[in-house]
Amino acid sequence: MKGFISCDNRSGLELLQGNVLEIEQIAREDGLTIKQLDFGMQPRGNDGYSYQNPDKEESNRSMRADTERKLYRLAKAMVIMVQAAEHAGSEGNNVVS
Repeated sequence: MKGFISCDNRSGLELLQGNVLEIEQIAREDGLTIKQLDFGMQPRGNDGYSYQNPDKEESNRSMRADTERKLYRLAKAMVIMVQAAEHAGSEGNNVVS
């Protein structure tokens, strides 16, 4: 698995990078390997990312359901990571929005 996480300010980006363990743990539990997880700055309002599904023609329904379940768990871990970063940021300044 490869991923990219962007933020519109440096402090928020550092908080997110510091809270990446939840995603890594969920990935390991689901037997996924995170090959690359990049972080970057991106100005607010720049919608430069578009999803590309290389497995469009996948015909095995149970395989798709399992993949979907794993992706939803990773998305939940991402939300938890952002919440932890927001909490850490609110202790000093509110840097994540």
